[in-house]
Amino acid sequence: MFEYVAGDGAEEFDRYVRKSPGGHFMQTSAWGRVKSDWEWTGILLRGEDGSILGTIALLFRKGRRSGATLVYAPRGPVWPRERPEILEKLLSEAVRFAKGKGAYLLRVDPDVEEGDRPFLALMRRLRFKRRVRDDYSLFQPRLTYESALRGVSVASLPECYHRSTRRNLHLAEKSGVKVTRHGEEELPAFMELMRKTAARNGFQPREEDYFRRILRAFGPEAGLYAAKIGEKTVAAAIAVHVGERSSFFYGCSSREGMRLRANEAVIHGAEADAIRAGCGVFDFRGVEGFPVEDNPHFGLHRFKMGFGASFRISAGEFDRVLKPVTALLLEIAEGIRRLFRRLRRKKPGSFDGV
Repeated sequence: MFEYVAGDGAEEFDRYVRKSPGGHFMQTSAWGRVKSDWEWTGILLRGEDGSILGTIALLFRKGRRSGATLVYAPRGPVWPRERPEILEKLLSEAVRFAKGKGAYLLRVDPDVEEGDRPFLALMRRLRFKRRVRDDYSLFQPRLTYESALRGVSVASLPECYHRSTRRNLHLAEKSGVKVTRHGEEELPAFMELMRKTAARNGFQPREEDYFRRILRAFGPEAGLYAAKIGEKTVAAAIAVHVGERSSFFYGCSSREGMRLRANEAVIHGAEADAIRAGCGVFDFRGVEGFPVEDNPHFGLHRFKMGFGASFRISAGEFDRVLKPVTALLLEIAEGIRRLFRRLRRKKPGSFDGV
């Protein structure tokens, strides 16, 4: 039996996601409150005894230009991996829901590793088209790093790190860098660093209100970790500790913070908090390309590997096209927009990072 829940009635839904091995913070109703420009619906599947067998959280909205509706399950569904029949039922219900909304596309990107052949075969049978990229062009990064924290104590955590990372942490401590956990009161300093980081690396930062919504929606499960020299913030990041998984994202720093290795100190502080919260996995989030030295982005790989993190490849995004003509036209339009963005970056004098 399927049951639909709204964000203000999703307590049981969220408890299931938090206790499930495959649960992810983006499958909770809290993430629906963060993504306030989307609508959120949770679908749960109950067994005959009333227990929850699996869930899927769906975000949906109409495109600003096209008016076409997209339905998206970020890092969903959530189901016991030994029971593929539950996954099939959840996806079939999600298709029915998407059709009811007049959507042209249902997109899912469950946290499944690339080599899971039975899963891939099931998705093909259900007529989902797989999308694979090695950069940041998917909704969620396909290439990530993760550290196993189960059995690791706060005291023994540095033993998991490469000696160069331990040396950098010692340098940060010797330089007077101290990491503390904050709430939204630290957002102005965080945003100042985020804008500096965006200017260095050539991306557009999100608005302050987005980060405020993350901290408010997840409450005590979210923290803004700030590395300070005295009262001056030199590096910062946000981490969300939900269920088994702690996710680290939106890091930023000044050049001084980079020189004093404050970024390493921030990650160490967030990992220590994840252990205290009972998390067994620390998710470093995305990277571009593979961990080979001729990759121009290899430096970020090396940085994350320094914490003992392992490279992980997920299966990618899966699209069930519901209105083929609309989907084709939108794909062509997006291809044209990507081409113009590349051409603009190649113009003399255009900003392409420093």
